[in-house]
Amino acid sequence: MNKTTLKANLKSRLKDVKRLVILGIGSELKSDDGAGMLATQLIQTALKKKKTSIPIKEIFGSTAPENFTGEIIKFKADHVIMLDCADIHKKPGAVEIIELKDIAGISFSTHMLPIDIMADYLMQSLKCSCTIIGIQPKSIDYGSVVSPQVTKAVKDLASTILSIIR
Repeated sequence: MNKTTLKANLKSRLKDVKRLVILGIGSELKSDDGAGMLATQLIQTALKKKKTSIPIKEIFGSTAPENFTGEIIKFKADHVIMLDCADIHKKPGAVEIIELKDIAGISFSTHMLPIDIMADYLMQSLKCSCTIIGIQPKSIDYGSVVSPQVTKAVKDLASTILSIIR
């Protein structure tokens, strides 16, 4: 998905949002698998400098994002953006919005609970919307170095999200 299409799609999904959670998912110990965590960190850092008109909560879900469902529910989010590394069968650094109905064919590498089950639970519990954004890794081998392709994609994704929520 190109940056313009991604931005338009996200803008449409977030147009009426009142309370937003950005949930970073992945293992920072497995190179590109930490992409969702890195994007969330960039967003959090930028939001500390400039506030938004709506309440936003950044959560670092790591490899067990399901452990934070209570925190998301307590915050009363009406939209949750889940950022994660995903094998979307594209070139490294590709970014896609993944529809819940399409998750069966996509590999998320490090979660305890399948992401679609977590999203469904949140949507039923909060009557909220969920947007899952996958970033194609180059490598998910152990090591803390994120590939240049994924680093660029994460910076672009964080910038796109920030431009919409500000």
